[in-house]
Order: sequence, then C-alpha cells, then structure tokens
Amino acid sequence: MPHPSSLPLRRLAVHVEEARAGAFRWVLSELDDSDALVTLQRAGTAAGTYHAAMAQGLRALEALIDDLDIGPRLEDVADSDSQAAADALPADAERDAAVPQRPKPSSPSGRRSAFGFGLPS
Repeated sequence: MPHPSSLPLRRLAVHVEEARAGAFRWVLSELDDSDALVTLQRAGTAAGTYHAAMAQGLRALEALIDDLDIGPRLEDVADSDSQAAADALPADAERDAAVPQRPKPSSPSGRRSAFGFGLPS
C-alpha cells in the first residue's frame, strides 16, 4: 500500500451561501472526476454572520482530515462513498459536540482558529 502522502489530494472546498439576509450556511463540496462540485455536507442551521458560517465550515472540513500535515488524501474515501459518509455525520451542534477537537494553535491575536481563520467569539 502506498504511503498516504504519495496519494493525490482530495479536491475539497468550503463556501458560504446566504439564502436570505443574515442567514449564512456553510457548504462543504468536492470536485469529482468530471470537475463537477458534489456537496458532501451542508450546515443544518444558519449562522448570523458570514464569518461564523465560514469558521464552522472550516471546522467541518478539518474534521474530515486525519492528518493536517499531509491533507485530505483520496485513500480516506477509498472504502466508502463520500456522500454516504457525509450523510452519516450528525447535524452541526451534535457533530461539534461529538467530534473530538484537535488542539488549535493560537493565532497572533491569541484567538483560536480553524485553518488560521479566527473563530467568532
């Protein structure tokens, strides 16, 4: 079996949608082989700010990655369908409580961050 860091990176993206004014929801997607975006996860509840929604989406992305030093590799989904795995995850609040949080390095301002994106207080 190849070393995980020699496998290709998954092509994941987080973006934020605003269905109505002040209702921001993160969406986690992956590019498939035909370069089409496939939704993996979507926020169950809306956040009041873009900042909060993006930070929550980045935490959801981070939770999918076993090793942040090498990133998300295709091997991570080799044994399961991405959509089925995403559907099995709990909703936002339950997921945040259920997923063990990795210690986050402090940002220069001393605030916790997700991929360097300061989490809202």
